[in-house]
Amino acid sequence: MADAEGPDESEFAAAEPSLDAMRDALDRLDETDDDWADLQWHVATLLQARYHQNADADDLDDAILRARAVVAGPKSGKPEYLAELALMLWDRFDPDDLGEYCRLFELALEQIGESGDAEFRAECQANLAVGLMNRRPEPTGADRARALELLRSAAESGAVDPDTRRGVLTNLAETLSHADASLADLEDAVRYARQAIDEKSPDSRDTANSWSTLSHALDALHDQRPDPELIVQAVDAAHQALANLDGDDPDFPVLTATLVGLMRQRFHHTTEPKNLVEGLRLLRQFPSNVVDAHPDRAFILAVWAGVASDLAHHLADRNSARESLDRYESAIAAADPVAADTGRTLASYSAALRVAADLLSDPALIDRAIERSGDALLLLDRPSLFRAAALTTLCTALRDRYATTRSLEDLDQATTSAYEAVSLTPDTHREYPARLTNLAVTLSDNFDERANLSDLDRAIGLYRGALACEESVAIRVAERRNDLALALRARFETTLDRGDLDESIALSERAVQDTDSNSVMWPGFASNLGNALVERYEITASLEDLDASIEFFADALSRAGERVAEMSGYASNLGLALTAKAHHTGLVTNFNEAIRHLTTSVEVLPDNHADAASRLSNLGDAYRQRAVFRESVGEMEAARADIAASIDTSEHGIAIAGDSDPRLLPALANLARALRYSRTLDPDSVSLGEILDVQRRAAALSEIPAAHRFAQSALWAEDAEAYSAPGEALSAHRQAVELTTEVAWVGMSLGERRRLLEQLAGALVSAVRFAVAQQQYGDALAWADQIRSVLWRQTMHVRSAQTAVGSVDLSPLLGLASVTDRQVRERRRSLAHDAGMALTLDAAGSKAYDSLSLPGTLVLLIPGEESSTALLVGDSKGSRTVELPRVGADALAQQTELFRKAAARQTHSSESTFGDARRQRHEIFDCLGWLWDCVAAPILADVPDSVDLARIWWSPIGDFSLLPLHAAGHYPRTLQQLVEVDSTEWTCVAEGALNAYLPTVLVSEPRRTTKTDRSDRRLLYVATDTEGNLDAVPEEYTAMSSAVGSVTITELLDTAATVNAVRDAINTHQFLHVSAHGHLGDDETVQSGFRLHDGVFALGEFAECDVPDAQLAVFLTCDSATGDIRLPNEALHMAGAARQAGFRHTVAATMPMRDSSAIPVVASLYQALDSAEDSAIGDVVIRALHASVGNLRKDPRTALDPFSWAPYAVFGWGCDVDT
Repeated sequence: MADAEGPDESEFAAAEPSLDAMRDALDRLDETDDDWADLQWHVATLLQARYHQNADADDLDDAILRARAVVAGPKSGKPEYLAELALMLWDRFDPDDLGEYCRLFELALEQIGESGDAEFRAECQANLAVGLMNRRPEPTGADRARALELLRSAAESGAVDPDTRRGVLTNLAETLSHADASLADLEDAVRYARQAIDEKSPDSRDTANSWSTLSHALDALHDQRPDPELIVQAVDAAHQALANLDGDDPDFPVLTATLVGLMRQRFHHTTEPKNLVEGLRLLRQFPSNVVDAHPDRAFILAVWAGVASDLAHHLADRNSARESLDRYESAIAAADPVAADTGRTLASYSAALRVAADLLSDPALIDRAIERSGDALLLLDRPSLFRAAALTTLCTALRDRYATTRSLEDLDQATTSAYEAVSLTPDTHREYPARLTNLAVTLSDNFDERANLSDLDRAIGLYRGALACEESVAIRVAERRNDLALALRARFETTLDRGDLDESIALSERAVQDTDSNSVMWPGFASNLGNALVERYEITASLEDLDASIEFFADALSRAGERVAEMSGYASNLGLALTAKAHHTGLVTNFNEAIRHLTTSVEVLPDNHADAASRLSNLGDAYRQRAVFRESVGEMEAARADIAASIDTSEHGIAIAGDSDPRLLPALANLARALRYSRTLDPDSVSLGEILDVQRRAAALSEIPAAHRFAQSALWAEDAEAYSAPGEALSAHRQAVELTTEVAWVGMSLGERRRLLEQLAGALVSAVRFAVAQQQYGDALAWADQIRSVLWRQTMHVRSAQTAVGSVDLSPLLGLASVTDRQVRERRRSLAHDAGMALTLDAAGSKAYDSLSLPGTLVLLIPGEESSTALLVGDSKGSRTVELPRVGADALAQQTELFRKAAARQTHSSESTFGDARRQRHEIFDCLGWLWDCVAAPILADVPDSVDLARIWWSPIGDFSLLPLHAAGHYPRTLQQLVEVDSTEWTCVAEGALNAYLPTVLVSEPRRTTKTDRSDRRLLYVATDTEGNLDAVPEEYTAMSSAVGSVTITELLDTAATVNAVRDAINTHQFLHVSAHGHLGDDETVQSGFRLHDGVFALGEFAECDVPDAQLAVFLTCDSATGDIRLPNEALHMAGAARQAGFRHTVAATMPMRDSSAIPVVASLYQALDSAEDSAIGDVVIRALHASVGNLRKDPRTALDPFSWAPYAVFGWGCDVDT
C-alpha cells in the first residue's frame, strides 16, 4: 500500500526527469518528509525559470504557490526563501502582491541581522526599497524615507558587486528625483545617477536605465534651479539612454517620449521650433499598432499631444492643433481613469483646448477646457505641484471664457484658483514666477471689471515680484515686462500719473527689444507698445509718438501669421491710429489707409467671432469721420458715399451682433451717429423717426454698463425732443437721470470719467430744462437735486484718485529711476486708495417736490442755449417760470469768465497798482450789474409782495452756480455817487429780499442732529496766518468771543492749527469758525480748502468728517464757496464739504474778501447766534448776515470796494422731506 500510494524514488533518481513529472511526483510526497521543503523549493525555482522562458503565467502562479507553502512550513525562517518568494511575486507584478513583497523582505532582513551575509543584506535592502516605492500609486513620505535609508545603506556597504551597486545607485537617484524634493536631494540624485553610469555595465539595458535616470534627475533639478544648461544635459542623457537600446526594445517608445518631452522644454527656453519638429518626427516613426499596444501608451500619446499643441501655437498651425486634441483624447482613453497621472494629462489637455479654441475660432472648446481642468482637480485632490498646474490651467480657461461672457462667477473662480496655485508652489520652483504672473493677470481682470484700485496695485506688486525671480526662459521675462507695462498703463488711465505711463512705455520697449521679432509673442508686445504710445500722444499730441505707434502696429500685423484674432486686432489698432493721424494732419490719405486696415480687421474674422461686431463698428465710424472730413473740403458726393458706407457697415454689425447687448451697443450707437450726420448732409435721406428708432433701441440695452446706458439715454432724449415727441423725451430724460445713481465708473480711465462728468452736467441742464418746458416742475426739482448729488460724489472720487497720489518726477532716463522711488510711488498710491470716499446726498422722489412749501421763493436757475429760464416755486403764487431772454449760453459763459478773472486778479492784489485795483472793482461791479439787469430784476419782479423783506432761495445749476447772484445789483462806484442816496439808479437784490443759497432742495437723509442743551454748545475756532497778512484776525476773535456767552470755544491758533488737529476736533463741535487763507486749486478743486500751519485742510478731508450735532460752519477765507469752472453744478467748495460733514448752515465767501470786513460780520453773526434756539439758527444767520453786509455796503469806508461785502453768502442745504 505504501509503495502504491507514495512516489517511487526512481522517479526522482531517473536521468533528467521532466519538470511536469517532478511536480506530479512531488505532489504525492508527504509534507512530513524531510526532503519535502527542499524538493518543493527546487520545483518552484524550476517553474519560475520556465516562466521566464515561456511566459506561461500558470507556471509562475504554481511556483509562488509552492514557495509560499515552503515559507509557511518549518523552514520559514530561511531568509533566502523569503527573498526568492518576494522576487517571484515581483515577477508577477500584481499590485495586490506588493504589500506581501515588502513584508517578505522586511522578514528576510530581520533574519539576516547585522552579522549576516553583508552582500545578501544589501541586495535585500535594495529590493525592499524598490517595493516601498511601488506599492502605492504615490509613495508616502514614510515609504520614501525608508527606501532612501535602505538604498543609502546598500550603496555604502561596500559588499555588493559592481552590477548590484549600479542598480542601487540608479534606484537611489530615482527615489530622490520626485516633485517635492529639496534642491539638495535633487543635486544628490544627479550625483548618484552619474556614479551609476560610471559603474560600467556589460548589459546595455542597465546602462540605458542609468542614463534615463540621470535625464530625469536633471529635469527635476531644473524645476528647482532653472538653469537652461540642465535641460541641455538632460536631453543629452536621454539620447544616451536611447543609444543603448535596440529599436525593438519595449522601453524604446517610452524613452523616446521622455526625450521628446525634454526637447519640448528646450523649445520653451529657445523658442526654436526645430525642437518640436524633431520631437514629432521621432514619435511619428512608431507605427500606430506599436504605440497602441504599448503599456505606456497614455504617456507617449500625452507627450505627442503636448508637442503638437506647442507647435500649433507657435506656428498658428490649425492641423497641429487638431492633431494635439486627437492625441490627448486617445491618451485619456488609454489611461487609468482614477490615476494621478491621468489628472496631469487632463490638465495639459485643457491647455491644448485653449490653444485650439483660438486657432479654430471655436469658443465651445473653452468650455471643454474648463470641464477637463475640473476633472483633473478631482484626481489631483491632494496639495501638490501637479494640482497647482491644474489650477493654473483652470484659471486661464476661466479667464478666457470671462473675456467673452463677462461672467463674474468665472472671474471669481479664476481668482480663487490662481491664489491656491501660488500657495501650492514653492518660491524656489521654476514655475513660481509664472504662477505669480497668472495671479497678477487675474487681479488685473478684476480691476477692469470692478475698478478696485487695490486689485491693480496688488497685481503690479506681483508682476514686480515675478520679474525679481530667477528666470532662465528669456521670453517669459519679456512677457512679464509686457504684463507689468499693461497694468501700469491701466493704472495711469485711472490716476493719470505720468510716471506709470512712462514706466509702462519703457517696459514695453524692453519687451519688444528683448524678443526675437519672429517669435509668436513679438506682435503682441509691439501692439501693446503702440497702444501705450497712442496713450501718450493723446496727452502730448506728439506726432512722433503717433507715427511710432503706427509703425509698431504695422509690424505686428505683418507678423501675425495665421492667427486671425490677433491679425484683426492689430489691423484694428493700426486703422484707429491712422484715423487719429488723419485728424492731426488733415490728410485724406491717412483716412484711406485707416479704412483699408479696418476693412482687413473685419474681413479676417468670421461673422460669429466675438469681436466681429466691434470691428465693424470701428470701420463704420471711420467712414463717418472721413465723410465729415470730405464735407469740410467740399467733396459732397464722396461724403455722401462714405456716410452710406458707414450706415451699411453699422447695420451689418447690428445683424451679426445677435442678442448680445455689449456687441450691439457700438453698432447701434454708430448707426445712430451716422444717420444723424446723413441727415445734416441731406435732410431727406433719413427721417427723424428712423434715428429715434435706432437710438431708442440703443437706450433699451440692459446688459451694458450703467455709464453707457446713461449716455445712450441722454442721446435718446435729444432725438425724442428733435422728433417732437415730448412724452418719449420725458421718459428718456427720466431714464438718464435715474441711471446717474447707478454709474459706478467701473473700468473707466480718469479721462473717461471726466468726460462722463461733463455728460452728467449736460444731462442735468437738458433734463431740467425740458421738464420745466413741459411744466413737470416736481421732476425738474428732483432731477436737479439727484444729479447734483451724483456729480458731487463722483467728482470727489475722480479727483481723490488723482490728487491723493501726488505728482512724481521721474528721471528722463527712466531705467535709472531708483527702486526706492518706485516703492514710494506704490505706497502713495496705496494710501490714496485706502482713503477713498463714499460721498452722496440722497435726493427725494419727484412727488415730494409737488407740495413744496418754503419760507420764501425758491429760484431754480436753468441755463439754455439762446435764453435761460428761472423756475419759481414754494411761495403763494405757486410754481411758474420766468424767462431770461438776455441770458444765452454765450453771454453766461462770458460773464462767468470775466468774473473769475477779476476775482483771480484780486487774489494777487499785492502785485497790483492803484489803477489795477480800480479796474478789478469796476469789473466786479459790471458783472453784478449784468446779473441784476438780466437775471435778478426779472425774477424779483415776479416775487410776491411781502410786509417784510421777501426771501429768495437761489438754487442755480450750470454756470449760474459760479456767479454771486446774492450780490446782483447796481452800486455806486465813486464817493459822489455814494452820497446820492435818493438816486433810483442804485438798486440790488439785498434791498428787496433776504438772500440764501439752496443748492440741494430736499434731502431724504435723516437728521443727524440730536437734542443739544444750550449749555453744551461748542465752537471750534481755527485761525492761522500762513502768509503774514491777516492783520484783522485778533480783532475778529475778540469780536466773536465777546459776542458768545453761551458757547464754549476751543481754540486752534497758529502752530496748533494743524491738519490732524483740526480734523480730530471738528467731529465734537456743533459750530466751526475758520479764519485763514483760502487755497483754490486751479486744476483740482478737491485740493481747495484753507491753509493751516502744516498744509491745506482740503475739501475732500473735510467732507469725510461726520458731525452728528453740527449746526453752523463759518469760513472767512477767500474763495471758500467758489465752484469749479469746468463742472460748476457740483458746488465743489468748502460750503459743500461742510454740508457733507453734517453742518446744516454755512456762511462762506464766494470770492476773495477783505479780511478787515470780517470783524463787523462776525460780531453781528455771533451776537444773533448766542441767543438763538437751534431750530431758528438758519433764519437768525440769514438776517444777521443781511444786516451786517448791508451796513458794509452803505458804509463810505467799504461801499466802493465790493470785496468788502459782496463775498459773504449763506448756504442752507435743503429741507428735510418730512418737513
